[in-house]
Amino acid sequence: INCDDPNADAYLDAALALTPMAEDNCYLTVELYSDETTDPYTSCISYLGYSDIFKQRFRTWKATDACGNSAFYSQTISYQDDTAPAISCPNGGATIDTVVDAGACTTVVSLEASATDCQAVSFTYVLKNLATGSIAGPFAGSDATQAFTTGSYCVEFTAMDPCGNSSSCQTFINV
Repeated sequence: INCDDPNADAYLDAALALTPMAEDNCYLTVELYSDETTDPYTSCISYLGYSDIFKQRFRTWKATDACGNSAFYSQTISYQDDTAPAISCPNGGATIDTVVDAGACTTVVSLEASATDCQAVSFTYVLKNLATGSIAGPFAGSDATQAFTTGSYCVEFTAMDPCGNSSSCQTFINV
């Protein structure tokens, strides 16, 4: 079950309600024998309201017939985030063409990325001068607004969620 699925909470409820079926020649009962939760996704945080999200449930079911014969069945339910954030670059990712005002050495360009995800997202960005090939960064944050001198630049933003899923986008600036 993936947390980005709009039906994720219903799928989890349905999975937790599953009971295995068993067959026998005699009367048969099926019971939940054990129910354990592990947390292999310790850095993931839930925004869907479940306290056991991004964990695994290991359940053992026991079927017993009227003669006392038993059989066991194991069930694993995993719920995790494996979808990268949907990132949006400044200016929709299109090149930003601007000029330096007369008498000035630089011009300030507003550059802020955004992202959507089922969890909180952190941002980094790097700035590359396309003429010299020099790279500055990575810097933390989604806002790369700064003063630029005449030249061509590329700002690459990366959005990452707590489960390590990431996506990137670029905006080019010509001054």
